[in-house]
Amino acid sequence: MNVNSLFIVVSLTVFLSACTNIEHSQPKNVGQLSIDVKNNTDFAYKAFQLNLYQDHKLTTSPISTFADGTTIQEGDIMDFTFTKEEIDFNKKVDIEVVMYVDNTLKKKVVTNKVEITNIKQERDLTYKITGHSSEDIRLIIMY
Repeated sequence: MNVNSLFIVVSLTVFLSACTNIEHSQPKNVGQLSIDVKNNTDFAYKAFQLNLYQDHKLTTSPISTFADGTTIQEGDIMDFTFTKEEIDFNKKVDIEVVMYVDNTLKKKVVTNKVEITNIKQERDLTYKITGHSSEDIRLIIMY
């Protein structure tokens, strides 16, 4: 084997090794709970806040918005990820979504609470928010 052939074989091996998908060998979201919330309402919001309650106490309440300041439109999905340090995976969790209408974060719409009774690690949950007005907003699990 000459030097050019050896160079081509080594280069091809390095290139193909870099293109392999390592994610398949690692479990997704180890030690995390991922909750996606899809806006299926007829109107846009500036931010979503996901409130998680355990033992009737607010445990965590992160806010998600687009970095460029655009509104969350119908069909947009906001992703929230929680670790076992933030919530106890052995207890039930009640969640609700607070949707902020403007940049001041003062005008808001709150959904109903939904109970998660069996949290398992490495679990992804997807919810959608439905409604045609602020009076009929509902948080529903998507299967």
